[in-house]
Amino acid sequence: METIAVYWEKSVKTYGFCVETGLCLIRAPLAIAEAGDAVRALADLSGGRMPFKLVLFNRCANGRSWLHLLLGAEWRADAFDFFKAFTNRNPGFSCQVEEPVEMLYFHGPHFGDRHGIAHQAARMLRQRGIRLLAMGCAGSCVHLILPKNSVKAACEALGGCFLVP
Repeated sequence: METIAVYWEKSVKTYGFCVETGLCLIRAPLAIAEAGDAVRALADLSGGRMPFKLVLFNRCANGRSWLHLLLGAEWRADAFDFFKAFTNRNPGFSCQVEEPVEMLYFHGPHFGDRHGIAHQAARMLRQRGIRLLAMGCAGSCVHLILPKNSVKAACEALGGCFLVP
């Protein structure tokens, strides 16, 4: 027998919001089989020094898969050169670069055990007209990638449904 408990809080408890600014987001359509090799090759290019802030991989409803790499702006040229070389070897491949971007991330008690937390965050941003470039959720953490100068408004929007001690 398995027991599952589900509950909903009007204000979700979080341990606080963390912010990073001046980041670079690179998005590339890749097959699932290519994603791991691409990230490893990119890390090797920098001698293992390239500190990824966030790596996301998602498969869209249309069957396309996207790799999202978030890194400090100082690594943009190396990453872009890598993808340019990859493009030369793979005709038809392209990547998108968006910079500068900002990351807002937070975690809370038992986020991994409860449903709807990421949805609630996305809904609050949408209600305020704040553009969400990418979102990643793992365990108890939610990462939001936002355009430049959006993080303050995002914190205010999320303050309406997330309780920070």
